[in-house]
Amino acid sequence: MVFLAAGCAGRSATRNGSEASGGGGQSSIGDTWSGGGGPLPSAGRTSDVDADFGGGSGGSDDPEPGPASDGGATSDDVPRCVPGQTIACACATGLQGTQSCADDGRYGSCVCQEGTLAWFRSKLVGKWGGTRTTPWDDPMAGPVSVMLEFRADGTWLGSCDSDNCLIFDNGSLETSLNRYHLTSSNEDRVAFGRLSVTWTRAYSTEGDLREIRFEANETELFFEFWATWSGEYGPISFALHSSSP
Repeated sequence: MVFLAAGCAGRSATRNGSEASGGGGQSSIGDTWSGGGGPLPSAGRTSDVDADFGGGSGGSDDPEPGPASDGGATSDDVPRCVPGQTIACACATGLQGTQSCADDGRYGSCVCQEGTLAWFRSKLVGKWGGTRTTPWDDPMAGPVSVMLEFRADGTWLGSCDSDNCLIFDNGSLETSLNRYHLTSSNEDRVAFGRLSVTWTRAYSTEGDLREIRFEANETELFFEFWATWSGEYGPISFALHSSSP
């Protein structure tokens, strides 16, 4: 029995009647092995590995490379929508924005207003009902039930469930001099502002609106009022829910 070992270190293989042309026991790249193999791949021809990764044989019959693909997207692939329709979209801040469908049937860019000052101003407008608490409340009496309306013109109206109740513990209840305005908001979705309470027909003072925030899909409103015209007096805290239709 004869064992043949081809390619082992230190052992030469028999060639088909040709000597190494490169000298020093090295074979030329065109030599044929006597073990029944074909010619070695010639320089410039794609190897099997290259062909496998390239998806072709590498020969002259390969198809010419075409233009770079754009993923198959065409104008017909653009999502169509009903003009005027609005959907939710994600903002870079993690908050939710809106996209509106334009007249050409395509959605516009995502408008990220949630948590902005304009967003707070629009969400605050409406009627709210709930409770008001202060540090000096009688613990046996419990919180006071209140109603508040923030109007789009910057005025507010309010009422309590008890006689002679001052909703912000100062000023009168219903007058056009009772005004409010929001001044800032931050990335935590908290807003701040100012609110005036009226003492007489011609005299009102402003305090701070602090920690204004919405919860439960903007149906719940929380904020604090501080009387700041002579030091800091507060907080008068509100926990309200939307009563607007």
